[in-house]
Amino acid sequence: MQEAVGQEVARERTGEANVPTTFTDYWKGVGPGIVIAVAWLGTGDLVDSSVAGANYGYALMWAIVIALCCRYFTTCMLAKYQLCNGVGDETVLTGFGRLWRGFPLLLAAASTALGFIYASYLLKAAGTALWNITGRIGGEGWGTFVFAALIVAFSVFLALTPNQYRGLEIVAQIAVIAVLIAFFIALINTGVDIGGFLSGLTPFKLPPDVGAFSALLVTVSVIGAVGGSAANLIYPYLMRDKGWRGPRYRTLQTYDLIVGVASLVFINLAIWVVAAETLPGRGETIASADDLAAMMEQAVGAIGPTLMWIAIFFIAFDNIPAYSYGFTRILVEAVHETFPARGARYAHAARTGSHGDSPVVHSSEGDVSKEELAKSETSTRDPIFRYTQIGLLIILPLIFSLPGLADFIVLTIVANAMAVLTAPIILLGVILITNNRRWMLSEYRNKWWENLILLVIAGIGLWATYGVIKSIADLLFGGG
Repeated sequence: MQEAVGQEVARERTGEANVPTTFTDYWKGVGPGIVIAVAWLGTGDLVDSSVAGANYGYALMWAIVIALCCRYFTTCMLAKYQLCNGVGDETVLTGFGRLWRGFPLLLAAASTALGFIYASYLLKAAGTALWNITGRIGGEGWGTFVFAALIVAFSVFLALTPNQYRGLEIVAQIAVIAVLIAFFIALINTGVDIGGFLSGLTPFKLPPDVGAFSALLVTVSVIGAVGGSAANLIYPYLMRDKGWRGPRYRTLQTYDLIVGVASLVFINLAIWVVAAETLPGRGETIASADDLAAMMEQAVGAIGPTLMWIAIFFIAFDNIPAYSYGFTRILVEAVHETFPARGARYAHAARTGSHGDSPVVHSSEGDVSKEELAKSETSTRDPIFRYTQIGLLIILPLIFSLPGLADFIVLTIVANAMAVLTAPIILLGVILITNNRRWMLSEYRNKWWENLILLVIAGIGLWATYGVIKSIADLLFGGG
């Protein structure tokens, strides 16, 4: 009994969570998977699934199934390295740094740029949604901007709260409930064409182009939004904030991620089916925010647009602080990996500021280094963290909400198509670090089938990257 109590105290002092032993404990332990699922969902999934379903019916549904499988497996491999490496690496970025010192900073630069692009369309989406929910006060242009500015103010407030992760969990849970209610109601009204649904799962079939976006661009955008990008790197940081450290949390992590991805499967397919059952055959497509509202009005009546705007608002609102927090953590820790002296300086400040001057915690499980305990606080103490999170990834993207700039539908499609460019780089790093005999615990090194799946995903990522380049070239130079 005393030993159990001692272990409990030790985990509290080290910031580690309890290891669940029952189904109820596992269910209570779920958290990072829901947060990252809503972060992945973004308006990206909602918009891309709506555009694909409205413009192409069920024809491209295979893309979202492949994308979700890719995303789950890739993220699970990232989590496996962080939990099951044998060299004490606290983050995946440290593992990438073992491959090449500049690797973490390269990923961080790409992640920060991606975070800015995401924040730009998320702010405009949230502002547009809130403007519609509140009765379109102040005209579309400046009304949207004012509401986006209010969202920026609240996001800054959330960013300055002591426990950002808990706030993200709460907002994520609200967002999931809002989206589920909205599209469950719509799904009941529209029904499902079972034959069309099954035929839409036939892979790699591209229908003729319809509407403003080509079938290839929409497919690539779906894979970019759902299948994988630098956004996958955020999940391991959420795990650390939850207190999951070491192989004993691997089962909980797998269960947690399954719950998150399962919710994404249902939501994405529900969105897609509603769009596919509502617009195809009517000569209508989705090319603007108002088209989304019109789709929901056809699906469920007068309440439809309000349901759609509520869903868009909560998803976008949750993603703004989630992405600004996650991508900034990646950036600062990459800087500390590349420039160890800077990291050591802020690690010392975190260690002495939060844990006193003693270098270790004495517990029944052994002496734990204060250096490790302060790791999660180190990045947030660096001034780069606040400047990037609040200045670059929350406030500056507000410029895209000014009147006269692109509709958030266009921003979303283009941004998520660009997101696939980071996927091949990340996959290469994952394959190398999870197979290394010196770094991984022997029982957790990749099996042959895991490597095969990663190689297939890498192939899909390269194909998606080619699609982005081709689509951009066609747009710029009028290619066929």
